[in-house]
Amino acid sequence: MNQNNSINIGGLEFSLDELAHIRPEKDLNKLEQFYQDPTLKNFKLKGNKVRDLIVSKLNQSSDQFEKQTGKRPGLGIIQSGDLLQSNTYVKIKEKKAVEAGFNVFKAKFKDCVDQKMIEDKIIEFNNSDLVHGFIIQLPLIPQEKFNIGELIKQIDPTKDADCFHPYNVGLFYSGDGYALAPATPQGTLMILQAYGIHLEHEDKTIYSAAISGRSDIAGKPFGRIIEAKQNNYNVDYHLMNSRTDTKKFFKTGLYNILISAIGKANYYRPEDVPQTTKIIIDVGVNFIKNPNYVAGAKGKKGREFIQVGDFHKTAYEKAKIVVPSPGGSGPGTVAALLVNTWKLACKKENFL
Repeated sequence: MNQNNSINIGGLEFSLDELAHIRPEKDLNKLEQFYQDPTLKNFKLKGNKVRDLIVSKLNQSSDQFEKQTGKRPGLGIIQSGDLLQSNTYVKIKEKKAVEAGFNVFKAKFKDCVDQKMIEDKIIEFNNSDLVHGFIIQLPLIPQEKFNIGELIKQIDPTKDADCFHPYNVGLFYSGDGYALAPATPQGTLMILQAYGIHLEHEDKTIYSAAISGRSDIAGKPFGRIIEAKQNNYNVDYHLMNSRTDTKKFFKTGLYNILISAIGKANYYRPEDVPQTTKIIIDVGVNFIKNPNYVAGAKGKKGREFIQVGDFHKTAYEKAKIVVPSPGGSGPGTVAALLVNTWKLACKKENFL
């Protein structure tokens, strides 16, 4: 365990007192004992709490940033279409960016948009002194109209808040000194850090991860992050694609960390998760019909669709620690996006 009085999370320094309301134990020795308790099961890490802690820290820093530079950190968002999931994501990203003290520049296009219109907006954001980082909210609708790879290449790498540009991807994979990381795995890492969960081998535990899904957004960069020494992690991992019988691999018991980013609702069940599982990281974001939906009702019953992860919630009970979906990796992703934008703003304006 880190015995320092502060913890670095995503490049931001937090005191142990600031983390006390998140962690189950403030004392580091007691915290380690808590996680090593053999009876510990289904301890869910609350990504919302970590995200809001980071947002609060960024808000304080943004005030100082404005005093020195005369600007607020600026986040740009490009969206096309009216997809429910995209609307949900953009709404929370915009809300939390404002709470962090950022200015938000949102460009939402109707379905009649074409490649040229998106390219023009990218150029506008590239040239704006007020936009320090921006994202293209995927998927763009209608999908058949767009060459996403070409659009991403046109983003100024110094404003690539999602870390999707080939130049930034190359930096990320080429060595231990990368500045930015894709938001989903980086956000999950920040949640683990906030809770004081370390995957180094000092306690003689051999950590190995099975990663289901090898997308460029989640699966592949997850492997890179959990093996990176600068994160104090040193995890062996097995990256599996859609043609692999992932349930079979999970059941072997060879992996004490199970990560899924395949986008299959409630795919993994309790029988797919061995008792030896230490950590489940559920990156799946799936919307299904709400079986309890009541038209006009308030609260959860009034939602026609609800979000679930790749793991059925009963599967979580087999693991000691869980980064759930919803409530885990999603909020972490938002936090990491804001941290990336903050880093880009600081570099652009020579702040700190």
